[in-house]
This record gives sequence, structure tokens and C-alpha cells, in this order.
Amino acid sequence: MIQGLGLVIMLLMAATGTYGYLTWTPGTAMPPVTHTLFDVHSTLANLVWGYVIVHVGATVLHELLGHRLLRRMAPWRDSPAAG
Repeated sequence: MIQGLGLVIMLLMAATGTYGYLTWTPGTAMPPVTHTLFDVHSTLANLVWGYVIVHVGATVLHELLGHRLLRRMAPWRDSPAAG
């Protein structure tokens, strides 16, 4: 559920940023809708930072509690060179 929430937030952030980029010409007045979407985009950017910080913090907490999630997720875990 947490990964899905992060994905939705990042998708909305990408959509609002793309729309703003495509509808605003630098050096001209920004349309009110574009200005509002950039405000939404900025708010979503702060949410993404919070999401990343909490997500990394949860991973560190799991490691400290002995769940060893990072070792199970490691891409080199199944390689023959890993020994």
C-alpha cells in the first residue's frame, strides 16, 4: 500500500509538471490554471520528499529490528559471484 501511495503521488507530480511545462512560455504571463498546477506540483514535491524520508527510515528501522530486508532485496543476492 505504501509503494502504491508513493507511485500515485509521483505520477500526479509528473503529470502536473509536464502540463505546466507544455502550457507555459517563459517570458510571458503564466495562465491561472498553469499557476495553480505549479502550486499543486510544488506541494506534491514536498510530499514526495516526505515519502522518501519515511520510506528510508522504515527500512533502517526494519534492519535495526533484525528483519534483514535489505539482504533479501539485494540484486547481487542470487548471483554466482556473491558466493
